[in-house]
Amino acid sequence: MPTVSERVSVLETKVVNIDGKIDDLKEDLRSVQVCIDQNGASIHQSLNVMSERSAEAHKIGRAHV
Repeated sequence: MPTVSERVSVLETKVVNIDGKIDDLKEDLRSVQVCIDQNGASIHQSLNVMSERSAEAHKIGRAHV
C-alpha cells in the first residue's frame, strides 16, 4: 500500500497535469472566440452588401415603372 507522501505526490502530479490541460482549453477557447468574431464580421459585411444590392435593384425596378 502506498504511503501518504507517495499518494500526495501522485495527486500533485495529477493537479499539474490538470492545470496544463485547463491552460490548453483556455487557449482553444480564445481561438474559437476569434474565429467566431471574424466569421460574424464577415457575415455582417456580406449581409450589408446584399442589402445594398437589393435596395439598388428595387430602385432600378421602380424607375422603369
